[in-house]
Amino acid sequence: MRAASAGFAVCCLLAVATVNVTTSAQAAANIPETGNAQQAELPLLPYHPLPASPPGDAGYVLPDGTIRIVGFDDMEGMISRLNALFTQTHPGTKFTYVKSNSYGALYSLMWDSTAFAPMAIDYQSNLIYSDIVHGPSFSIRVAHASLNAGAKLSPIAVVVNKSNPIETLSIAQLTSIFTEPLRRRVYSHWGQLGVQGEFAPEAIHPCGLPWSDHFPSQDPTFGEYLFSRKLGGGQPVVNYAMFPTYAAVLRNVASDPLAVGLAAANEVTPDVKVVRLTGIDLSGPSTPNAADIRSARYPLDRYLYLYGRVVSGKPFDPFVKEYMRMVLSKEGQQIVAGDSHGYIPLNAVEAADDLATLR
Repeated sequence: MRAASAGFAVCCLLAVATVNVTTSAQAAANIPETGNAQQAELPLLPYHPLPASPPGDAGYVLPDGTIRIVGFDDMEGMISRLNALFTQTHPGTKFTYVKSNSYGALYSLMWDSTAFAPMAIDYQSNLIYSDIVHGPSFSIRVAHASLNAGAKLSPIAVVVNKSNPIETLSIAQLTSIFTEPLRRRVYSHWGQLGVQGEFAPEAIHPCGLPWSDHFPSQDPTFGEYLFSRKLGGGQPVVNYAMFPTYAAVLRNVASDPLAVGLAAANEVTPDVKVVRLTGIDLSGPSTPNAADIRSARYPLDRYLYLYGRVVSGKPFDPFVKEYMRMVLSKEGQQIVAGDSHGYIPLNAVEAADDLATLR
């Protein structure tokens, strides 16, 4: 649903800037900056408000006229400041925010008890969603994940033991290391990745959080994001070691010279080494730092989203559409940039792409 509009193609020629993001000292010390963090201000479009009100039968409007939003708890402060901007440009609008997790926000959206769903997962509608909503899932991106310590959504870093000489991996190699083969080569030993010396004949020990939300985990969305979205949908290899927390993954990698792990970038410590990644584009290796994330070069970045309720055969909710327009504007992204959790604003191309889906 995020196909780019030709009218915004000119944005591709514009320079992309990075935002001043406060990262944890540990993560910053171990994740090198490979991009230019001092580029020009982003040419985001200014917000020009249009009149918009919820439909008369909207289930998310409370009896006193207050608009209810059920959303990811880490987004409460950001949405509250966006609400204030909307109220400033649309006097009389009242909001209340109900903190939940991403799945609670999604279920509330399905039953029309939230205006939109602020979420930290890339959700694709299934039969249950379609049967209830009678339409496909639809979202815009709000921000990139955060590098701040304590933020609940961070890019995923690939880490190895500090004694391991490997420096760069591709997403294709990562897929073969972590998932069962689907007509492709299997990478089970370090020598297959070009590592020489004593590491070459040794087996790779992959590890990370549980690949399914059936297991208890610090981040229940990890498996859906990594194994379903990024690594081709295959199940993990038989020697994949699961740990309930990112800290446990990092401790395992720090103690095992043969391990390679998947962990939140904002929890990475100097006890492990971050591996550079190459994706499907031609931009070269990147790391989970602010510059590469803001420019959308890092392939294991994640996003915050606003999901709207699209019902087949009906016009899109004009209030939700207007709110999303505001979020993607210069003023909206300035609010994102000031969030205390350090979520990184969209670049101009991303904002234009998502704005085009609202036309």
